[in-house]
Amino acid sequence: MNRITSSLTALAAALALTACGSSKETAGEQFKATDVPYTVARNYFVNNHVQDIYTPSITDAATFNGLFGMAATMSKDGQPTPIDFDRQSVIAIVKPETNRKGDIRPVSFRAVSPTKLLLTYTYEPGDTLTYTLRPCLVIVYDKRPGTSVEVADITHKLKESKRDRRQRERKLMEDDATVEQ
Repeated sequence: MNRITSSLTALAAALALTACGSSKETAGEQFKATDVPYTVARNYFVNNHVQDIYTPSITDAATFNGLFGMAATMSKDGQPTPIDFDRQSVIAIVKPETNRKGDIRPVSFRAVSPTKLLLTYTYEPGDTLTYTLRPCLVIVYDKRPGTSVEVADITHKLKESKRDRRQRERKLMEDDATVEQ
């Protein structure tokens, strides 16, 4: 009898530990994505010697200054956006060299898990230029130690959704025209 009681006690303890472990997983699965505040840095350009940027996240001034130069202008907002690498990090998106003006726009920047940030953006090539450039987007945000950063170009997805919306609107207009006849 004593042996059965010991076995049942051990089984109950094992179930309790398993239940605790699964509640942690459930809590992790219930993470609510939140917006991350950011600033789009202005008046920076990609240095000519930079071939590729292998990681979008830049956490120190030395790395950033090796990749980017400042492009101050005489306009009202002509000074480059200040970046304090003691408390801020940067996400850089750099497109290949082109002779077309390009517009990279952030769509959203969210904490999708306790350890992962996701920046989504769109890219629209613009007018043809007489020179070449490297379109880039530099995002500045407060450091979050222990997090990784991912970026996703959702241009294609947005174009599809706009196309789907236009098709749906056309269908509704056709249906309205049929009902009126």
